[in-house]
Amino acid sequence: MGFSLRRTKFHARESSKTRDSPPGYESQRSCDMEVSGEEFCEQKIRMTGTKNVAGKMQEVWIIMEKKLSREDAWSLLTDYTKTPSLITHALTVEAVMRHFARQNGEDEDVWGVTGLLHDLDYEKFPEEHCQKAAEIMKEHGIDEIYIRGMMCHGYGLCTDTEPKSRMEKTLYTIDELTGLIHAVCLMRPSKSVLDLEVKSVKKKFKDKSFAAGVNRDVVRNGCEMLQMELDDVIRETIEGMKEKAEEIGLKGNL
Repeated sequence: MGFSLRRTKFHARESSKTRDSPPGYESQRSCDMEVSGEEFCEQKIRMTGTKNVAGKMQEVWIIMEKKLSREDAWSLLTDYTKTPSLITHALTVEAVMRHFARQNGEDEDVWGVTGLLHDLDYEKFPEEHCQKAAEIMKEHGIDEIYIRGMMCHGYGLCTDTEPKSRMEKTLYTIDELTGLIHAVCLMRPSKSVLDLEVKSVKKKFKDKSFAAGVNRDVVRNGCEMLQMELDDVIRETIEGMKEKAEEIGLKGNL
């Protein structure tokens, strides 16, 4: 179980970011196709990325061996999480991850499930956050792509797993931000995300006393990783939350 990097065996190209891209792996986009050849016959490719090869950034394949269904992910989540607020947060992060996946041309099911399970262990094992979730996910035979994505959201806080793929960087960035946006919505007359504007969130983002538990530095660092402006990340996060406004309790009185 897990994923493998295969460089230029089936496909490779020089990236347009050759000169500016740092060494290492960075996700670019997703695809879904059959791999030919005996070794990987019948395997599905779920993501692509770039890797520094002899000074040039070349495209590589990441092989996902087992895609996790949303139904199975939900069952696992609800086995370990009963608190309504934590369930709501998981659904919120899932919705935003799906939105960003579509924006990036990625597999929204993979991104969504990763978001749904990111706090899998938090209710029962808060002192072992992320580490215990990885253990649970491995016990259930869940693919390494999901496990690594989950681990990355705690980078610098409770794990040393640095976000590398676009999916990992997105989860790291929006997790804290969704909490801030949720808090902003609840203080508004409408109690809704549907009429929320970026400037309202930006104002509260600057106010460190508001939703003080939200780590603004993580959000800022994530924006840098994604090479996106904070305003744009806030805007797209709001849009993702709007898509599931009623489900996450933020339709309000609109």
